[in-house]
Amino acid sequence: MKFARFIMKNAALANVPRHIDHFSKFSPSPLSMKQFLDFGSVNACEKTSFRFLRQELPVRLANIMKEIRLLPPRLLSTPSAQLVHSW
Repeated sequence: MKFARFIMKNAALANVPRHIDHFSKFSPSPLSMKQFLDFGSVNACEKTSFRFLRQELPVRLANIMKEIRLLPPRLLSTPSAQLVHSW
């Protein structure tokens, strides 16, 4: 059982760069602070929140990772940038 989990985890990690490239092609949905606050008070539904986050988080994270890759080499060599990139 542990071996199966190990294989599945490594297979998922091998596809991360491909997923980052795929999701970074999309633009994140614009969301103002007013919309953000209204979303929590008016549409306080777990299903709605889950659907939004399921769609939005991969796009936003992929765009952040893509931007980190585009930093100048001198900045990429800093310990903090290396830490973020290792996640």
